[in-house]
Amino acid sequence: MQMSYDKTYMNKEPIIHILPQDAYHDPAAIIGNKKGLTQLRDLLSAILAGAEVVTTGYCTGGIQVFCNDGEGYNITAAVRPDMSDVPCGYTYDMAKDNTPFPEWLIEAIRNNEQ
Repeated sequence: MQMSYDKTYMNKEPIIHILPQDAYHDPAAIIGNKKGLTQLRDLLSAILAGAEVVTTGYCTGGIQVFCNDGEGYNITAAVRPDMSDVPCGYTYDMAKDNTPFPEWLIEAIRNNEQ
């Protein structure tokens, strides 16, 4: 038996799905409704503008969005000139990067969750 539920929230809430690469050279996708993609655009514009004046080596910001199943989550975005300490996000076992998240990114994600 297929369950049905009220999906009207999808017209009211910012919805974004970020589909990562499975392995090297695979495509990735960012898909969302207009409200979600507008919030993402505004976040990116704000941190890019802030990166012009920041001297800490990175500039971050965040938004809260939802998946189309109604589950909310935070997106943290960062401008970082040196990407060498940021692990790749591949999902297949043969391509996974087991490099730990750098401390500055963990802190930025924690700050975004508050």
